[in-house]
Amino acid sequence: MREHALPILEEAGVDIVLGGHSHSYERSYLIDGHYGNSDSFSNQMKKDGGSERESESGLYEKGHLASYTGTVYIVAGTSALADEVSPHSAMYASLSIPGSLILVQSGGNNPPI
Repeated sequence: MREHALPILEEAGVDIVLGGHSHSYERSYLIDGHYGNSDSFSNQMKKDGGSERESESGLYEKGHLASYTGTVYIVAGTSALADEVSPHSAMYASLSIPGSLILVQSGGNNPPI
């Protein structure tokens, strides 16, 4: 999937990719160009290595950067029994606890989702 689908999504300027099925929660940093195996990720692929939390390092701000500035990848499948999650250097968060995902959009001309 990384090798074939991600270049297409990134070329189209996709900001966020949501996935499921894995019974875990994972959220990547704002990244770009990670198309290989897990061990091929490098810090140069991080567009923003912060937490994306207002109370910590702040939200990812893409407006001041080039038109395409990376994608955030989220796996949200923790409504069922959680699987063990192996740490991955592209991920800000990797949790194996039950939960849910809430998305809040602000700014721009679009209504909140």
